[in-house]
Amino acid sequence: MKCCRFFTFLLILVSLYSCAQNINTTEELSDKNSTYYYNIGMAGLTAQNYAVAISNFKKAILKDPNNYKAYDKLAIAYANVDDEKEAIKNIDKALNIKPDYYQAILDKALILQSNKKTPDAIKTLNLCIKNDFCSLKPQAYYELANIYRTTNNTKEYIKNLNLAILYDRNFDIAKFNLARAYIKNNMCSENNIKNKVLFLLNSQKNNKTYDNLLLKSKCYIQAKEFNKASKILQKIIFSSNIDKKYKTKAIKLSKELIILKYTNTNPQENPIKFINK
Repeated sequence: MKCCRFFTFLLILVSLYSCAQNINTTEELSDKNSTYYYNIGMAGLTAQNYAVAISNFKKAILKDPNNYKAYDKLAIAYANVDDEKEAIKNIDKALNIKPDYYQAILDKALILQSNKKTPDAIKTLNLCIKNDFCSLKPQAYYELANIYRTTNNTKEYIKNLNLAILYDRNFDIAKFNLARAYIKNNMCSENNIKNKVLFLLNSQKNNKTYDNLLLKSKCYIQAKEFNKASKILQKIIFSSNIDKKYKTKAIKLSKELIILKYTNTNPQENPIKFINK
């Protein structure tokens, strides 16, 4: 009998403790608004602390069930812990609340593509691309280009990078990647493409970076404008306080340039003999 009374008393204590905890949680939540928890969630997401991000985005939604941005970022947090089901579920909730939240459309496409659902990802991006009111059309074309890059579809990759730049003339990363795609496919030998590549590289805000300069030199080499390429490469090689990897790349390109320049002026001679000399 005493044993039963003890357990009854213990259950009462546990119940009271649980109530107290719920009251404290409610009081704690009532002191803060949805934005407060959303911001903590964003800090967690940025720091890649996804447990903190998920917990606080959920609190933000509890405070404001219409916080579509919290649903979107909660989906991204779930995607980063490989929970595709929860990620899609929450991003769809964001779009149910605000169908024209175009960032969520792009995020959903990225989540689908990361799970190798390419047709669904393309279909989702088209919700923005085919919508005249979509404010993120350049980004949608850019993400579509990246999808085609992963499938080795060079033609569609270049096409969609061009469209991204068409809708946003200041889209520097798209310009750089387009220039690199032309060079990778040895297209600077065509004069119109060479001029386009140089325009793309020169029109970027930071057009004096070593990555940018190396691309220019490659384009000039393909166009057989060896002297212009040589000047750029010498500038990199003899620069002080430069990352060793850039100097190594420039030296390698310089060797290729010397051989190409020689074989271009001496087509009858075996380049191996020249290298040995």
